[in-house]
Amino acid sequence: MSTSTSSISSSLSDIAATASGSGSTTSSSNSLGEDAFLKLLTTQMQNQDPLNPVDNTQMLAQLAQFSELSEVQQLSGKIDSMVTATASATALSATELVGKQVSFNASQIGLVSGSTSTFEAVLPQATADTTAVISDASGRVVRTLQLGAEPAGTNPVTWDGLDGSGAPCSTGQYTLSVTGKTSDGTVVQGSTEVRATVSGVAYVNGVTQLLVAGQQITLSQVSGVYDTSSTN
Repeated sequence: MSTSTSSISSSLSDIAATASGSGSTTSSSNSLGEDAFLKLLTTQMQNQDPLNPVDNTQMLAQLAQFSELSEVQQLSGKIDSMVTATASATALSATELVGKQVSFNASQIGLVSGSTSTFEAVLPQATADTTAVISDASGRVVRTLQLGAEPAGTNPVTWDGLDGSGAPCSTGQYTLSVTGKTSDGTVVQGSTEVRATVSGVAYVNGVTQLLVAGQQITLSQVSGVYDTSSTN
């Protein structure tokens, strides 16, 4: 015999171990691995020593390894299909938001010179005194709004688009920050949300994003959805 049973058996074990341990192998490589396994298995059976036949337990273990690999590959394929289907469904449902208003967590607000701009001050607890600070792109404070006492939750704020001297601010993006104090002087750090109309949907690296007020936001950033006629 030109091929020993022990060397073939060793090769079988190596192939099975390699195949079962490779989670990123392509379909083509998997097919070649299985073909090689079957060829070696056939050769092993043909060249086995009658006085020292192939160990059935070892052969069953090798077959079990390939069976397990095949099942894992099938499961992986099903999971990939589910992920793709879910992403497609999410993207499709997002298009229904086009034309509707959404509120989302944002630290910036856009302004068109000569017009007003609105945002929402979100407070974790009621305050006795609340301040909203608006800064330009360079970080310079252009306006400080004294909002007074505000309840916990979401509170609408309107900025008239003017700076501290009463002059119209230029068109652009402005940074928002909100802080408050309770009646006993405890500082309350608030956050800001912006409500705007969704103008489109984009897909960036497989992630669905909404085009809102010149920004791209993910669905997880959306805190509310409203009809364009809603004022609440």
